[in-house]
Amino acid sequence: MPAPLLAYIRRYQEDWALIVIPLIRKEVTVPELFSISLPEGAPSGWINIFTEEQVRCRNGAGSGNKQDNSVSNEKKVDSNILELNGGLSQFPVAMLVAKK
Repeated sequence: MPAPLLAYIRRYQEDWALIVIPLIRKEVTVPELFSISLPEGAPSGWINIFTEEQVRCRNGAGSGNKQDNSVSNEKKVDSNILELNGGLSQFPVAMLVAKK
């Protein structure tokens, strides 16, 4: 059974930070691959400040820009999903900042 994760995101003007922390339990491993749903308008590119690894949202979606009201109301599948493969294998926590 994989360990649960605590993730939260903060934004100040155009600066974004995403923190991921495993909730460690005895005899439970942190998953190698996990996904995090990001809020609408979150950037698509991120950099882990501890490992310098660069990651992108699935399908390169996420805009980091203001909403375009001219777009249809169709929901984009997996548009704000960030996948971290081995995201906690090099360092026990992750702090990602939006790639500028």
